[in-house]
Amino acid sequence: MIAYSSSREHLLAEIDRIDAIIRLCVWRARQATGSAELLQTTGGALDDLLSGPGGLPSWSSSRAEPTEKWSSGWDAICAELRERREESLRSGVPLRFVELCRRFGLTPLDADIVLLCLASEVDLRYEEVFALLQGDSTRRRLSVDLALNLLSSSLEEKLDATSRFFSDAPLVRHAIVRLLGDDGRLHAPWLASTLKLDERIVRHLFDSDEVDPSLAPFVRRVRRAPRHEPAFAAARVDELARELARCGGVARSLLVHLREPCHGDGLDVASAACARVGREVLAVDGEHLAALPDPPAGPLSLLLREAVLRGAALFLGDAGARMPRILEALARELPQLPGGLAVFVSRDAPWEPEPSERVDFVEIDVPMPNGVERAALWREALPGFGAEIDAVAAKFRFSAAQIRGAAAGARRRARLRGDEDAPAVDDVYDACRGRSSHAVDQLARRIRPRYRWDDLVLAEDAVRQLREICDRVTHRGRVLDEWGFAGKLSLGRGLNVLFAGPSGTGKTMAAEIIAGALRLDLYRIDLSSVVSKYIGETEKNLSQIFAAAETSNAILFFDEADALFGKRSEVKDAHDRYANIETSYLLQRMEEYEGITILATNLRRNLDDAFARRMAFAITFPLPEEEERLRIWRQVWPIDAPRDAELDLAFMARQFKFSGGNIKNIAVAAAFLAASDGGIVTMRHLVRATKRELQKLGRTPVSNEFGSYSNDDAES
Repeated sequence: MIAYSSSREHLLAEIDRIDAIIRLCVWRARQATGSAELLQTTGGALDDLLSGPGGLPSWSSSRAEPTEKWSSGWDAICAELRERREESLRSGVPLRFVELCRRFGLTPLDADIVLLCLASEVDLRYEEVFALLQGDSTRRRLSVDLALNLLSSSLEEKLDATSRFFSDAPLVRHAIVRLLGDDGRLHAPWLASTLKLDERIVRHLFDSDEVDPSLAPFVRRVRRAPRHEPAFAAARVDELARELARCGGVARSLLVHLREPCHGDGLDVASAACARVGREVLAVDGEHLAALPDPPAGPLSLLLREAVLRGAALFLGDAGARMPRILEALARELPQLPGGLAVFVSRDAPWEPEPSERVDFVEIDVPMPNGVERAALWREALPGFGAEIDAVAAKFRFSAAQIRGAAAGARRRARLRGDEDAPAVDDVYDACRGRSSHAVDQLARRIRPRYRWDDLVLAEDAVRQLREICDRVTHRGRVLDEWGFAGKLSLGRGLNVLFAGPSGTGKTMAAEIIAGALRLDLYRIDLSSVVSKYIGETEKNLSQIFAAAETSNAILFFDEADALFGKRSEVKDAHDRYANIETSYLLQRMEEYEGITILATNLRRNLDDAFARRMAFAITFPLPEEEERLRIWRQVWPIDAPRDAELDLAFMARQFKFSGGNIKNIAVAAAFLAASDGGIVTMRHLVRATKRELQKLGRTPVSNEFGSYSNDDAES
């Protein structure tokens, strides 16, 4: 037996069979009532319609009048169709109509109903036929009653067949056929409802692979696996591929919870596993789905139908706070499918659906790539970029999806600059910061680094420690991942640093310098918005800060941290107990955080020893000595600031033991005094500004402190 050459040829052959059913029903009716009396006024019109050419070439040949001999050959016609269909499947010819029936569990009667509806979609001739058979020229669409009459041989069979149009029947549940009310008749019976084959089903049967237009705004096809399977999640891909093969073999649905902290690699893992078993993936924007006017049952049903129709898997992105509603609807809908559908749900929060006999549930953690794997992904995304790629991989804890997005952003920035060859280092860093989450912006103040290493006046050993902090971040991937030290650390992969010293000694400046050198965002935490007198609120605020920072790849800078990170006290009352809970909670979050945390305190002795033990670096910022103060006095002036050549900066450094912050305040105040008095900064302005600074510090200026310069101040 010759196989069909295509799915379309098979479909047209099936419609020919339905055409024969219609003609056979007419012939049988004539035999029962007598040809002279049957359809006396319309029989001729029916004969003309049934014998005329159809809308497609395969139907254009004329047909003989139905006869008893032709009727007896009906079994042979059906047998030929069946044999050619089976031969086509053996030969690997995909038959979409056969797959439609199999995937949605349609019975032979359901299949014939679909073909009856399809007939008038492809050939308007059948509208005339249906109108004449229903005895009403205005009723040109196939009705439930006419469909049952054409496909039933007795009243009992017709009554049994009505169940195919119930709401839980496959045709209606999956919106393959839609029942439309008969608007032209008042209180029309249910049997008068007209049948309409869904447009997406029609287009699918005639070889269209476009996603349902109503779903297209938030659904995209993942036609193939990633260029390379995600090596960092190879074990997860293997596990999922086995589950997909097992459930597909027993026609069961598979529901997979991909736990990932919103980094986007779950889709790579799902698509790689599906590619191994020959399935494509439909990726759904969960937030868009949840925001639709009728979420989530209606659109979700269409999504499931689309996936079943294509034999594809469904990947559902996290919808945030609205996700539970979608998951509830999914738990109701999925067990109603005939089986074999895989649905991946990306969500970081814990979740487990109610057990179902028809749905297997699997929960898989999607790992983040480590430093070595990130470097390999960067080299693949930006070939030939250079050695700096290792530093970028170490500083930004990106997923594979984020790396691809950042690389594309860097190339766009290069093109905007007119450089088509390759992005520069600044392009890559700018793109990485742009791809990082900025959720922490709502909880802390971002500081844009302004200072450089030359601006910092500090002891040589302290500067060396600051540079070691930068080196540790830059080479974190090599030491932790390539050399294997990560396996020795259950926690503590981040970097916790303590800056201790009086106010104005350069702690904030040092944090800015580190952020600038590493090209990372720096966030200063406002303690007034963190510490709360209400029990549990401080922990909640800290949790939000660290959770937001996890995806921001930022440096967290807690200034005056002793207010929050003080020593844990002996428990005397409930307030002491909860204060200690807050401290312990903070220790836990600091250990879990994989970024950089800098704690700045004015009083080192007030800090809990437990914090000190967990610091990778503890750097002291003392008040500067005379030589260091002189360097600060010389560096504090901008190039364009007009200064008297007789400024005695050595006297100022020797006479006043100010911090760098105080010196900066004095220089700025002197500049404003000069701006209103001659336009050049002189010792007279410097002395007056110094007196104002001493007054702010609670000291009464003494004239002899200023030596020979005391009389230069008009107010002395």
